[in-house]
Amino acid sequence: MISQSIILSKTLNEKILKYPNFIKCLKVRILEWIKQQPTNNWQYKVASNKQNLYPYPSFSAALQTHIRTLFKKPIAQILCALERLSATKTFFYINERARSKGNYEKLLKFWEQVYMDKKIVNIENTQNPKPDGYNMPAGSLLDLEFPFSLYFMNQINSFKRIYEEEIAKLQEDNERIDEETNELYEYVIEDHLKEFKDNILTSIPLLKEKDSPFEWEWASELYFNDFVTIIASKDGETKNKKMLASILKLLIGDKVRKPIFLHAYWWKNGNEVLAQLQLAQMSPMIIKNIEIQGNVAVGGNLEKHLVKELIKLMLQRICGNFEGAGNSHSIDKWQHDVTKILSLVSKVTRAKNLPDLQLLRIVNDLVATKSIPLDSIREIVQLGLSSDEQGVLSEKFVSTVLDKLDKLEQNEKNIIPRRSFIMRCLALIPIESEVRLSFYEKLFSKEPFPLMGAIIERIFLKEDKKYEDIFFL
Repeated sequence: MISQSIILSKTLNEKILKYPNFIKCLKVRILEWIKQQPTNNWQYKVASNKQNLYPYPSFSAALQTHIRTLFKKPIAQILCALERLSATKTFFYINERARSKGNYEKLLKFWEQVYMDKKIVNIENTQNPKPDGYNMPAGSLLDLEFPFSLYFMNQINSFKRIYEEEIAKLQEDNERIDEETNELYEYVIEDHLKEFKDNILTSIPLLKEKDSPFEWEWASELYFNDFVTIIASKDGETKNKKMLASILKLLIGDKVRKPIFLHAYWWKNGNEVLAQLQLAQMSPMIIKNIEIQGNVAVGGNLEKHLVKELIKLMLQRICGNFEGAGNSHSIDKWQHDVTKILSLVSKVTRAKNLPDLQLLRIVNDLVATKSIPLDSIREIVQLGLSSDEQGVLSEKFVSTVLDKLDKLEQNEKNIIPRRSFIMRCLALIPIESEVRLSFYEKLFSKEPFPLMGAIIERIFLKEDKKYEDIFFL
């Protein structure tokens, strides 16, 4: 079996020959390497060593072979360093576009400038090449567009802890906190980011230069593309790069072209964005429709819109045709998808308390009993969707669900969904609501069931706390 390293080496060798500029860059670094060697008396080394001389028909042939062998080491080390930074394909990408787009010439010069920095493309501690090449770490060998973006991304990410400590310090000042969101005011974050950006760029001189590509809007778009590619390649998972890019653009708009802001946003919201990506991948058309209709379709809140649309689709599915031989499998698949949605939405702060989500949880509990007919499930779903109130728990909805549960055989299995629904009602229906009074009336007019005592105690404690010791002194 041919190793991946050998295949990669063969591919690189074939492609490098098509780019004279790349070969020129290699020559510059190799000549510098030669000057640093303790001796360059190659003729003496060949002539004084029989093993170097005898296998060849002439001294000239032996000398040429010795020089080729000598040069192979720094060439392999440089190519290895570049590949570990995913920078070789970037050169090819930029070089191709530089032939037709003048602004890419500037980016090509920047690539060469970074390449000549021996602290970045460092071969000093690189081992001698092995017969089957070098081992490449996970996260390298990516198709990137911005020069050495993997290196710069890692450098910026090294400031994450400092950023989080500074934000935590700002949050100690109540005057900087928005009372409605309990978060720092946007202007506070923006002012801090300006100072934070200056500190980062001071630490990375190549990005602080007067005409840095980080300040070119079109080049920053390339960096954003690479940012998404690198994020999508982590942990060995297959993520939809195009969809991840779309979600980030919908969330922060043109700020995706501000690299420092992009990193800071990801440090705080990365897990939520990845949760949204997984949700969107369950129904890709949701994001496609937003892109077609424009951001106005989400009303400035992508998270809520995404979750609402996905829940609507799940409820439509359970109201669909699940009859026939495949009924059981279809319902199991539906429950699996619902469980996944509920788990992912719990990570999305702005969407985890949606009324729609409560309806999905209730329906999922009822479906899980496998005792309630699908027609009854559909009736409950339609009631929940048609509720005129802010929550799904209208008086008619609560009454209908309790009636359906009362009709089930009274056994331990069927007590679980009943108790679960009652606990949800107690948690979600406002204590001042008339719906709550109707719920109490319905609940206490029925025969008690096991574990009812704990529910009654909870009701009494809640009411007693609200109405100042009406039950307990």
